[in-house]
Amino acid sequence: MSFIKSKIGKRILFILILGLAALIFWKNTDSTGVGLDDFKMLPEQTKKIDKIFISPNDADKGYIILTKVAQDKWNVTNGKESYPTDTQYVTRILNWLLPRLQVKNPVNDAAVKYIERDMALNATKVVFYEGEDALKTIFVGGGTSDGYATHMYLPGSDRPCVVEIPGFAGTLNIYFNTDINNWKTTVLIDYPIHEIATLEVDWPFTPEQSFVISNKGENASMRTKAGPVKNVSNNTILTYLNMFRKLSRESGATVGINTNPKAKSEVLKGGILFHLKITSTKGIVENLDVYRRPVSTETYSLSDKVGKLKDFETDSYFARLNNDSEFYVIQDIVFDKIMKQAKDFVRE
Repeated sequence: MSFIKSKIGKRILFILILGLAALIFWKNTDSTGVGLDDFKMLPEQTKKIDKIFISPNDADKGYIILTKVAQDKWNVTNGKESYPTDTQYVTRILNWLLPRLQVKNPVNDAAVKYIERDMALNATKVVFYEGEDALKTIFVGGGTSDGYATHMYLPGSDRPCVVEIPGFAGTLNIYFNTDINNWKTTVLIDYPIHEIATLEVDWPFTPEQSFVISNKGENASMRTKAGPVKNVSNNTILTYLNMFRKLSRESGATVGINTNPKAKSEVLKGGILFHLKITSTKGIVENLDVYRRPVSTETYSLSDKVGKLKDFETDSYFARLNNDSEFYVIQDIVFDKIMKQAKDFVRE
């Protein structure tokens, strides 16, 4: 008894208890056919992934397919719509999440039937492909009651496991949702200067301020409806063209107006405030329409700087890309630098 009470004895006893716990754990894990690292994919494997299929067991929720179209460029489709994807979100799954997955423990006997039933109804099947070859398939269920891990199932094993990322406090099922709106990129316009052939800016309410820029390498020219603009420097135009990199909308869920046809119709009736058309050197055409955004109950300040009541927001707008039916919110602080009028280029 004196040995067990001593510091050395307590340490040895503690180590023996840990060893016994580990042995029990791995015996139980072995019975599932799943090892500690069997859910993870190593970086050399994730680099090969060029398609991800995500489909809930509840077919009413639909599915999505993520497809790699170029280096660091992915598209998402649900079979009805297709959009460029938020590449950083996909990259986080491939480079951060998958290489760190670790089995915390198999689901115990007391809970296994309940978890299996829940996963049969609510789990999401995720398949990672290289070409047409499936590299790995996992079923992702809900989070654990403490919110620190996620129930997952590996085909061929006899029960689900509790899977975590060591050091990360949170569930992982949020990364495999099938709402296409959550996968859309927030970037609306992204053109390096050498890929812009022509750029057309139209101000419907002040058409005399509309202009067109033709870009030919280091030389660019600008004209309005009245003819070529001569008193503007080449550097000024090139500086402006350099501003069309990674112009993003507000992130988050779809804007409320998209579910209100009457409100959307009123915005459209108000007319386009600013229209942008970019034609790339490859002949690709992008159109962006910007509309004034009426004040609402969500408006931060109902009056302008001099105290006059506002009819429209002054720090944000609605925008549509390529005549899409969906509105986005864009911030003036982001888009003000490209919403220029012809007079802004003229040297005094």
